[in-house]
Amino acid sequence: MRVMWFGVLCLGLLSSVSLSVSAKKESSVKECQREFVSWMKQQSTKYDAAELFKRFQLFCDNLDEINDFNANGNGHFKKSLNQFSAYTADEFNSMLGYKPSQDSLQSIQSTLSEKEILAFPEWQGVTLNWTASGAVGPVKNQGSCGSCWSFSTTGAVEGAWKISRGALLSLSEQQLIDCSKVGNYGCQGGSMTTAFSWIRSNGGITSQANNPYVSGTGTNPHTTCVNYTSVATITTYTNIQRTESALLTALAKGPVSVAIQADQSCFQSYRSGVLSEASCLCGQSLNHGVLLVGAGTDAATGLDYWLIKNSWGNRWGDNGYVKLQRGGSRLTTGGQCGILLSNSQPVV
Repeated sequence: MRVMWFGVLCLGLLSSVSLSVSAKKESSVKECQREFVSWMKQQSTKYDAAELFKRFQLFCDNLDEINDFNANGNGHFKKSLNQFSAYTADEFNSMLGYKPSQDSLQSIQSTLSEKEILAFPEWQGVTLNWTASGAVGPVKNQGSCGSCWSFSTTGAVEGAWKISRGALLSLSEQQLIDCSKVGNYGCQGGSMTTAFSWIRSNGGITSQANNPYVSGTGTNPHTTCVNYTSVATITTYTNIQRTESALLTALAKGPVSVAIQADQSCFQSYRSGVLSEASCLCGQSLNHGVLLVGAGTDAATGLDYWLIKNSWGNRWGDNGYVKLQRGGSRLTTGGQCGILLSNSQPVV
């Protein structure tokens, strides 16, 4: 990789390319060259000359959009370069592997009682943060495999186990990819409820140390399911009613697996702040499984938010986390990015 980017720099390939760009972009080509070479140093992917030209164009388009947004945006959130800065839309969407199960699509009443939900009728000024409380492990990276569902699942079980049993474990996404195959499809997607069901019927899930994650390249090198010793199990799981108060009540008990729509540029280049209704026009087409770990009010914007742990590594977003606006006009249609529509929580 070092040979590639150094050769590109020496041969002046980036200086000689003819980009179909605006005058504004042309005036910033040197900045783009500088940023692209720096970005290439941080990536593990190798490009031949033709591929490099394509990636350079994509990168410059994204850099231009990021700079324009940060200069002219509404101030609710900021964008930055990251590992997706030279991705096509299709490549980015391949990271979004949530496929709702029949269970999660049904309007199932959760085990939360009305008394529990109404205990906090307003939820004004609420602050919940399971990461700060020590019930959330380090941010993981699914790589180019559409296995977000498995990371959301392990994160929720890790949190429930820590709260119930006192030990914060790192559980195996790879075991779910290899073994939870009825309704789940490895790198081609799956659902958290189906994975919870498998953990319960299997008698538990093993640790990351016993069965490390190896599907980050977009393939599953394992052909059979190995029944490693379980280190954590669940007795059941519950689907959460599609209301903000119900989700907050569930969150007060521990981290929650949630599904959202994340196929927008506000996610691809997110750096910090709150993805608000005004700044991120995501809809209700759920395609990404993540972990809800907190809620609060953003000091900079005054917006109430949901705090979400993603599975794209800690170089994406705010050290691997993102804030979605809580409340707002979309409450009646499922919340920001559909966050109220398909949520579940394991019970240890």
